Amino acid sequence: MGGTFGETGIRDGSMNWVVGDNVASSIPYFCGWMASGYVVVGDVRDTIETLYQGDGVGTALNAAAFLPAVGDAEKTGNTLRKLATKYPSKISDTGRYLCSVLPGNTPNEVFEIVHDTGFLGRQHLAIDELRDAGKSVPEINAEISVGEKWLIKSANAERITHFNGIPGNLRIYRASVKKTVIGSSWTDSTHPLGFRDVGYNLKANYLHIPDEVWTEPINYKYLDMMIDNGDDIILSIHPDELPEVVKQESFFMKELEYLESNGYRISATKEVDGIYYRMIKV
Repeated sequence: MGGTFGETGIRDGSMNWVVGDNVASSIPYFCGWMASGYVVVGDVRDTIETLYQGDGVGTALNAAAFLPAVGDAEKTGNTLRKLATKYPSKISDTGRYLCSVLPGNTPNEVFEIVHDTGFLGRQHLAIDELRDAGKSVPEINAEISVGEKWLIKSANAERITHFNGIPGNLRIYRASVKKTVIGSSWTDSTHPLGFRDVGYNLKANYLHIPDEVWTEPINYKYLDMMIDNGDDIILSIHPDELPEVVKQESFFMKELEYLESNGYRISATKEVDGIYYRMIKV
């Protein structure tokens, strides 16, 4: 039925009265919906439906799904997010099913969408349960704030599991280590160790993905993992010690910018063994 009704059949959809929530929230319905969404007919149907519901974002994503590859990824994310908000108790089962059947060449971003949507679904489910229990808005906000750290930890555990399973990954991420080294692979006579050498010597986590597998999204998700895990972030080299040409070509500078945008700054002194700088949460 998902291939026939798609978005129109889920809760608040124009054909939900025909489909019903039990069917619309099921894995077979979701799979049928996704399969039809990868062809033009399904996308035309869902574009009309998002206009019916006044969903501007959904309309834009359905329009993007006319494009190959990228549009499909957008469609996947949009469909999962809708399922998470309409049927939050079902999203975990759907996510586990997807992770078990998606082929090995599925883009890493699709798995990340699945994990992030599972986190969103758990948030909605917790809010619904508190509301049903008669909690006031201030009480719900207080309890969600207390539970947020657990939710983040749970979602990060799923992200770590997926990262460690990336084909070709030469260094698994260990959350219990609680420290990660980032930096440049550049070396010279005064800086003989690249960031992987420093990470190995300090028995810390460090990113080691082959060039043919590495992507910017994987790198950023790695940063998210260590941030959410509360790692001590150690720099193998201070950026000011890098030659200008290396700075221009190194992703290390983008890593620092990303960390700074998340409230970190470089320590004023070499705080790790008197040799290495670290990132401090402001």
